[in-house]
Amino acid sequence: MGAPRGLAWILFANLAIAIDYSMIMPTGWQYVDSLGGSKLFYGATIAAFPIGRIVFMMPIGAWSDKRGFFAPFRTANAIGLLGGLVYGLASVLGSKWFAMLGRFLGGCGATLPLSAWAARSFPPEKRVQIESLQKAAQLVGVALGPALNALFFKLDLQLGFLQLNPLTCAGYFPAFMSLLMLVGFMLGVEEPPAAEAPLVSGGRQEPLRRLSTSGAWCLIFNAFHANVQLAAIDTILAPLAAQHLGWNLLQNSALFAVLAGVSFVGAVVGIIANKRGVKALLIVKLGLLLNIVSSTLVSASLWRAPAIVDMTFVMSAAIFGTWAMLLYTGANGGLYQQALGNSQGFLGALYTMAFAGGRPVGAFLGGSLLDK
Repeated sequence: MGAPRGLAWILFANLAIAIDYSMIMPTGWQYVDSLGGSKLFYGATIAAFPIGRIVFMMPIGAWSDKRGFFAPFRTANAIGLLGGLVYGLASVLGSKWFAMLGRFLGGCGATLPLSAWAARSFPPEKRVQIESLQKAAQLVGVALGPALNALFFKLDLQLGFLQLNPLTCAGYFPAFMSLLMLVGFMLGVEEPPAAEAPLVSGGRQEPLRRLSTSGAWCLIFNAFHANVQLAAIDTILAPLAAQHLGWNLLQNSALFAVLAGVSFVGAVVGIIANKRGVKALLIVKLGLLLNIVSSTLVSASLWRAPAIVDMTFVMSAAIFGTWAMLLYTGANGGLYQQALGNSQGFLGALYTMAFAGGRPVGAFLGGSLLDK
């Protein structure tokens, strides 16, 4: 029997969740500032999304283990839709706290057990490729989200009590995507057959044993630190470009569009290399090495001249570092699935928690640095 129908919607969900997280990057500071928030509060607002995701990830994963995927999918989508609406309505409600609440609810909704569905739907020999596609979709979405703001650059419309502008559409557009996913999962995603969803053998302690003995813990750390770096880059780029270059929303959106294109290229190169026979571990090592080089060069440059920010160099290094992380992140996730075998929802949530856990750390780090 073939894999159940729905992989396209699973990949779309990965993309949509990442867009939901990152779309506020060019406009979030302006929105929070208009509501009376500081730069540190802006960093906290960005961090609220991954915090909500971390809080709900394990319960949703465990729920899918016991009850299947349809109920968790629908519940998470509904919460994500509510989060987008609350964020967009913060300007009407007149409080910065509603913006933060909206982001927290959006993170709670971004807890769909997508990797667990894929692990139960495809044979082990295909999991590296499927997991690579998922992680690639996520990171492309992270870079694409801010660029989408260009679509609403000139929008300024009042519909009753709704204010539609680039600031509020960073909430309303993800809410629309959540609604689209809700319909898509109801009509286009099938539950994996029971025969294709075996429990992990060896008892409940077996996954933790394999986690320590196979080196998979290192892959979890890679996922965490990559997202710390990506979140910090996402948080600081738009405010720095506005401060040092005088860039507006459209120009910042164009910058993130470039990041999206570079991310896509990095993801594609990693996937093609793996399909052509390059070992996933080699791809991870190469991506890490390139990322370390770019990070070291930027750190050395800023250390020597902290009062003068060469934005061209910083942006170039950020773009190259993002490409390097996209190159290896898909292979990193695929290796994790391969190391743990038939992952349950709970185990898939463990990796996703690490993947998402770097986001609030990076966002708080970037926000605190901006406040210096």
